[in-house]
Amino acid sequence: MLASSHANGNTGRLARQVAKDIKAPIIDINDFKIRPYCYDNLNQNDGSMELVDLCLCYQQIVFASPVYWY
Repeated sequence: MLASSHANGNTGRLARQVAKDIKAPIIDINDFKIRPYCYDNLNQNDGSMELVDLCLCYQQIVFASPVYWY
């Protein structure tokens, strides 16, 4: 699962290489319309449940997210 604002950045390139090596798909969370959490449940129709349902199809998930420091 790729969680980067720059899909073609270092994290994205590394994730694609690993996915290729282990013959696994890339799930890019940028492909889903996920809104910020809302205590009033006003975001029930965003893409978060679609992402959860997709993740439940797999026994193992590798998360790829960049770490920034300055």
